[in-house]
Amino acid sequence: MGSASDLMHAQPRHEDSTRIDHRDARCGVRGQAVGRHHTGVSATDDDDFVLDVHAHGSLLSICRRVDLGDRSTFARTRQPNNVSFVHRLITLELCVELRDIEIFLTLAEELHFGHTAERLHVSQARVSQAIRKQERRIGTALFERTSRSVRLTPVGRRLREDLKQVHDLLQAALARAEAAGLNADQSLRIGVFGHAGHELRPLTDAFAARYPECGITFGEINGVDPFNALREGRHDINVLWLPVLEPDITVGPTVLTGRRVLAVATDHPLVERGSASLEDLADYRVVDFGQDAPEYWVSSMVPTRTPRGRRVPRGPIARTFYEIVSLVASGQCVHPLGEIAARYNTPPGIVFLPMPDAPELQWALTWRTTADSAAIRAMARTAAELGPIQL
Repeated sequence: MGSASDLMHAQPRHEDSTRIDHRDARCGVRGQAVGRHHTGVSATDDDDFVLDVHAHGSLLSICRRVDLGDRSTFARTRQPNNVSFVHRLITLELCVELRDIEIFLTLAEELHFGHTAERLHVSQARVSQAIRKQERRIGTALFERTSRSVRLTPVGRRLREDLKQVHDLLQAALARAEAAGLNADQSLRIGVFGHAGHELRPLTDAFAARYPECGITFGEINGVDPFNALREGRHDINVLWLPVLEPDITVGPTVLTGRRVLAVATDHPLVERGSASLEDLADYRVVDFGQDAPEYWVSSMVPTRTPRGRRVPRGPIARTFYEIVSLVASGQCVHPLGEIAARYNTPPGIVFLPMPDAPELQWALTWRTTADSAAIRAMARTAAELGPIQL
């Protein structure tokens, strides 16, 4: 955030009689769900300091309270604007976006800026910006970077240990609150391609076990207009292949990964070879989805050019999976698809050939940002904890 909230500063405490305590035997972490608007946790260790953390929406206030002894000791110290004397303690408060904490903890685990960006579905520049911002606030380096490696500094290791406890506690508190808030009147309608709903069984079973009162139904995604059902509210979540770069669509955790196949007619010349490559696409026509689907999204499945730069010809137009296979079976075109299509479909006149050189496909949960709900967040959290399902 580019406001004063990004700076270290003192803020008043908010008291509330409602609190839920959790303790960790190793370091005495105490968590408290305070009121409706923010969550707080406190941690103590052997260095005579207390770490208070309060979550205000997406902003996390991290306060270090250091015991200075008597007031005369405090009076002899320099008193910057961001220090306040409270009951023989000073409070140093640092407001941090929860997303920045997730970036720090993920980078501390991956030790690779590119992998961190890919895992969180943000740009590498966003990761670097978040780390630099935190290092400026703290006043020291959190990572040692070279051209070949990224390592945590001693301060970074300590911060990782402290923030991991805070982050886990907040996530657990949110999960419990959301579970309590979901009831039989709520349900999720999830849009999928073809038989992907069956492949999602590990995810939907895990969700049902955690939130038995929240129902799940499935709808079919139209490949030529993959976002319309979300925008019109007919689907709560769509499982789409990446990337999804729509400004009004949130991209959640990756839930499926798999290879690609090329659908060809049974008498196609490539059948004898037994496989196909991205370079082969330039020698044949592929299906054209028309102008409704974003070009960047279509080309991530069906590239416009081969690795050598040759143009991939398109046409005729098809709007549904069955129109695609009909065109392929008639010999008018070939078409790349996710391997899930070959697993559940054996249309007459069609052969699915593996494409070993094609990048692996990733499908993620996506939803309309303004339609965010407790049920959607609960599904996203379940998916993140389960991890991607390999097809």
